[in-house]
Amino acid sequence: MITLNNLNQNLKLPELSERMQAICAMVPEDTFVVDVGTDHGYVPAWLVGTGRCVGGAALDVRPGPLSKAVETMEICGLTDRVDCLLSDGLKEYTAAQADHAAPTTLVIAGMGGNLICRILAEDPAKTKSFATFILEPQSDVWKVRQILLGLGYVIADEDMVEEEGKYYPILFAKAQGKDTLSAERIELSQTTERAQATTEEIYGPVLLQKKHPVLLQFLQKEERELTKIMAQVAKAGAAQRTEEITERLAKNRKAQEKVQEK
Repeated sequence: MITLNNLNQNLKLPELSERMQAICAMVPEDTFVVDVGTDHGYVPAWLVGTGRCVGGAALDVRPGPLSKAVETMEICGLTDRVDCLLSDGLKEYTAAQADHAAPTTLVIAGMGGNLICRILAEDPAKTKSFATFILEPQSDVWKVRQILLGLGYVIADEDMVEEEGKYYPILFAKAQGKDTLSAERIELSQTTERAQATTEEIYGPVLLQKKHPVLLQFLQKEERELTKIMAQVAKAGAAQRTEEITERLAKNRKAQEKVQEK
């Protein structure tokens, strides 16, 4: 949950969904937050309005949502502390817009993994200017985990929340001590198919280590769905599809074993 110790009671902050609360809870305190795909700007408004972050930038590629973000900052009294930028990914953002006294945190949530990878890979030098990432990919999460390693970041924490029947993994990554960047791994991350990914890359090394209860719920639901699909494709005699589902079930059950082992 969001810490409200530093909340200015005169601010009118928006209510956050459980997913957005989990994202905000992962953002390090006293950082400058940059939220790509900000939509209504609720995440940076909460982070800056509660005093968790020293300032922020809200970026969106669409004029409509960005105008909503501008309205949010006006309502919250944060127009002088959160910049709203019309930007495709990080293209219009420059480090000069950040508070140089504070490390920067990049938040990208509510997008597919392929799009997140594209944003991170477009300008590796700019991407690596961020001390930490909070990423919430809604598909192809293994690609995001792979590109983080290519950029020289380590996944230090993960969370998963369930909201209205959907499951959302959230990744916290931080820069490693040494300057590491692998162009080959960055490129590979954008082309790797699920079948090539490891169990840890698909389901999350930290989530597995934590034996996260929401991950277990997701795995059990996925197993039921895959089992139904398996029966259908086997009946249809689709050999290649059957092999694919068999492999997915094997990785799912391996992950369940890791979560449930004592």
